[in-house]
Amino acid sequence: MATESNRNNVAFTCYLALGELEKCIDILVDTGRLPEAVIFAKTYKPSLTAGLVKLWKAELAKCGKEKIAKTIASPDGNLELFTGWTEFLEAEESQVAGVTEGIPPSVASLNFIYSGTGD
Repeated sequence: MATESNRNNVAFTCYLALGELEKCIDILVDTGRLPEAVIFAKTYKPSLTAGLVKLWKAELAKCGKEKIAKTIASPDGNLELFTGWTEFLEAEESQVAGVTEGIPPSVASLNFIYSGTGD
């Protein structure tokens, strides 16, 4: 509902709380916030980063900002600039595999905190 009524900040927050990270990225892309989408992906969904960087660079080139586009590095082809990138991808995979089905990450975090193991 929030997305349909252009309440993108509300939709983004809801998707984030539900762990729907791809939908968060979609909102950022759809609203023209490609730099933020790249940073968000690098942090939470590193497997999507290279594609988003490519999209961002294409958008910059289309606006006549080729010089700026050339300065933006992507893990795709510039792995030496992204220390620990392989580990980030592995962490994403293990996090996806470890998510308890049906429990949003926000609830799982609260369960962890209130269980006494997360001080």
